[in-house]
Amino acid sequence: MACHLPMMLGDDNGVGRMGGGRGGPPWFRFSLCSITGKLIALFPIVALTLAAAPAEQTAFPRPELLLSTPAAPPEVHAFWDWQNAALFSGVAAARAFDYFSTRKFRAKHLKEGFLDDGTVDNQPLFVAIEAAGTAVSIGASYLLHRTGHHRLERWTSILHIGVATVGGIWNCTLPNSW
Repeated sequence: MACHLPMMLGDDNGVGRMGGGRGGPPWFRFSLCSITGKLIALFPIVALTLAAAPAEQTAFPRPELLLSTPAAPPEVHAFWDWQNAALFSGVAAARAFDYFSTRKFRAKHLKEGFLDDGTVDNQPLFVAIEAAGTAVSIGASYLLHRTGHHRLERWTSILHIGVATVGGIWNCTLPNSW
């Protein structure tokens, strides 16, 4: 995915201006892309940490809970059921859309935001990176499936489809010169 959002820089007099990487103290420079990238990178870590946290146990359970019958165990599904197959196909389609939209804006001589331009211009390498992204998504879903986190298993693919599709749409809406 490409990110071509301008950076906000501080002038010497403290007034912000839109620009491209020059001026201002280094601690004031930021990019919306770098913030978004860090949030996207931290989301799976936080989600897996919260999902793996044990439920809070109380020392003295309430009496009405002791008299009730235990809840039925959640229904376990096969990993390659129709829902996962559809979601994984959606991930692959979203990654393909991101690939072709990135090639389209690179043909306009625009700079790639997340990867090096040489990497994106190397077609076999870029196809391998997109395929690896799909494989990592399926692998993460499999790990969540094996540990019993079936809702997170599905949401991993849904989130991946959403992020890749938004990135592809962003690539398609870029003007000829940024």
